[in-house]
Amino acid sequence: FYIEESERGGKSLRSRKVGNTQVSTLHFLHGVVFEASGLLFRRRIPAIFVPVVTWRSSVGIGRPPKTVKDKRGWYKAQAMEQCRLRGILVKNNDAAEAACMAVHLLGILNLQARIGQLL
Repeated sequence: FYIEESERGGKSLRSRKVGNTQVSTLHFLHGVVFEASGLLFRRRIPAIFVPVVTWRSSVGIGRPPKTVKDKRGWYKAQAMEQCRLRGILVKNNDAAEAACMAVHLLGILNLQARIGQLL
C-alpha cells in the first residue's frame, strides 16, 4: 500500500509503497470485519478470528522456499494440493483456501468437543 506524505495543514506526508495493498483497501477490509463482528455479536453468534499462519500450518502448508518469488501463488497452489489430497473438490484457489480454513476450524471444534467429554 502507499502512505501519502505531503505538506497539508502543517503535517508532513510522503508517498511510499509498502507491500502490494492500497491503504484504502486495507481500511475498507478492516471496516468490513468490524461491521461483521458487530452483527455477529448482536445475533449472539460467536466469531472466531484465526491468523493465516495458524490455519495454514494446521492443514500442512508450511512456508515457501526462499527461491520462490510469487509467495502468494505458492500458498494458493499448496491450498489446492491440500484439498486434492483430502479429496475436496474446489473450483479455484480462493475456494481451496476457504476449504482449508474450514478443515482447520472443524479440527478445532472436534478438539473442543473431545475436551468437553473429558470434563
